Amino acid sequence: MAQSDLAEALEDTLFGLRERLGNQVFPKSAPDYLNDWAANEKGWLRKFYPAGSDEPHFDLTPATERALAWLTSLTERAFVGTESRLLTLFELLKQMSEGSETNPEARLKELHKRRDDIDAEIALVLSGDMPLLDDTALKERFQQFTGLARELLTDFREVEHNFRGLDRRVRERIALPDGCEQDIGVTQAAFERLDLPVSRVFITENEVNFLAFPPLAGSMVIFGAGYGFEVLAGARWLQQRSIYYWGDIDTHGFAILDQLRAQLPHAHSLLMDRATLLAHASQWGEEPQPLLRDLPRLTDEERALFDELRDNRLRARLRLEQERIGFGWLQQALAALPAVSLLDDAT
Repeated sequence: MAQSDLAEALEDTLFGLRERLGNQVFPKSAPDYLNDWAANEKGWLRKFYPAGSDEPHFDLTPATERALAWLTSLTERAFVGTESRLLTLFELLKQMSEGSETNPEARLKELHKRRDDIDAEIALVLSGDMPLLDDTALKERFQQFTGLARELLTDFREVEHNFRGLDRRVRERIALPDGCEQDIGVTQAAFERLDLPVSRVFITENEVNFLAFPPLAGSMVIFGAGYGFEVLAGARWLQQRSIYYWGDIDTHGFAILDQLRAQLPHAHSLLMDRATLLAHASQWGEEPQPLLRDLPRLTDEERALFDELRDNRLRARLRLEQERIGFGWLQQALAALPAVSLLDDAT
């Protein structure tokens, strides 16, 4: 859920609780509670920014969903159906038996029996005899369906959570200098303590560009993946590094840069200028939902280009995705930075 929708619903709940229990019971605001529950110390919610949105969203973590499912299972059920679950169990046993049968004659016998059953059912329907489930049987099957659907959603959420963890560990191995892996954790607190021996940090929004970023002496590359830079806020060592952000040349790309500067005001933009945009006219695309609000943290040059994009002066909904910028342009831009040296592949 979007933060605005979830905070509104939570405020209604908090209001009811305070009316009943007193204002001192839950003194903080709904957004404060949401951020508390999404912090690493608790991990009850996952806070993230969907693609194309600058509003944070929240989702349940797998552990929270399991806890809620357990609480739900403790409630007394007014209706308890067993027929559909028994049929499901019998069908599973049947599939296991047939699927492990190695005798061709036995398998053919079962297939013939299944065909005869289908023929008999077809004959009943043709004669006008169409047996239907009664209301109780329908209710029972619907109850089982909704339960399985919830379990499947929980499974998908846990698979997604595991993939994110695996993805994060792979990125750490790729992006960090040799010998640093053993010192790296996956928590925000661990990142804040890194203080790596680098002088420049490049943040790139696109995964392909992150993985293909050329090796630079004394530099580190971070895969930003869009909005959300709270994890950088407590890393004080970043305040003493040169920061460069490289994103799409569109309204949301500049909005992400604006948000980054809320945490790291000294961050520079990389290849997000008018010359780069015009030089890649053949690679232009369309931005689905351009951003219309003002961005207070852009430089004069960046703001002028942002206004051109927002006001559709060059073309309606114009965007240049960063992965469409020529690799030679990136090398030239990096070589023009102060005290930057490209390393060869062996290094």
